[in-house]
Amino acid sequence: MISRFITEIKASFNPFSPRAKSLLPRTTSEPDALLVKFKDGKEMKLDCDMGIKGVIEEIDRHSRVLQKQADLSDG
Repeated sequence: MISRFITEIKASFNPFSPRAKSLLPRTTSEPDALLVKFKDGKEMKLDCDMGIKGVIEEIDRHSRVLQKQADLSDG
């Protein structure tokens, strides 16, 4: 993963979701969220149900575009 183009990562999860494996009541409806901000100003709000491989693919896709732009501007 090309992380030099990422400026901020914000993750929130529902501690009462079945994936959290908590024994607390599961009556909350707050969704899981992953927000990634890039140096070019783009913000991605990713679905946490896609799994870690899917999240990495989405982040890498935009990071590769930024890498190509940086390579073209340097050369």
